[in-house]
Amino acid sequence: MSVLKNLQDLSDLEFYKCAEKLQDDITDFCLRDFGLKKSPRSVKQVIKNIDEKDQEEINAIFAKYGRTPNQQFRSEYPEWFLKSRKLKLIKYTDTLIGCIIEANLIYAVSIAECDQRRELQNNAIGVCGNLYRELQYLKRHLPINLNWITGTLAMIKREEVLLKGWRRSDNKTRKKITEGKV
Repeated sequence: MSVLKNLQDLSDLEFYKCAEKLQDDITDFCLRDFGLKKSPRSVKQVIKNIDEKDQEEINAIFAKYGRTPNQQFRSEYPEWFLKSRKLKLIKYTDTLIGCIIEANLIYAVSIAECDQRRELQNNAIGVCGNLYRELQYLKRHLPINLNWITGTLAMIKREEVLLKGWRRSDNKTRKKITEGKV
């Protein structure tokens, strides 16, 4: 038995699955602080070829304040910068999924509904562009794993192509509506 098209749940649409994968990957990337390492390092790892005398002075300074020289050094990138970039990426992926779901829920039977659906599709495509530019920005300013970033940038381009194909396929429905066949 079939279900009316306007009552159907989101089907196994490739552009939706790709968007979900993109959202998962970017969320994982943000949860790992963009792959930046904040591991404990000693002074000798930070400053190569340190003199014995200087090492003793550093040890004395750390000891004065109840610390050891092997404390964890903070990331060289300010926390506010990383946090703002993470929030931006998460917001873009949430918006992408939201636009896709909203557009897919519209069963167009009028030109106004076609326009509304197309606007949501255009917004999703625009978000892909914003995601791409944000990741390019991070690539320029952070030492990000190039294998990961290259694969994700390619996935964003693929998502954009899939969304444009979906938008193009809606032209048939629009044509039927204008001809009065719906």
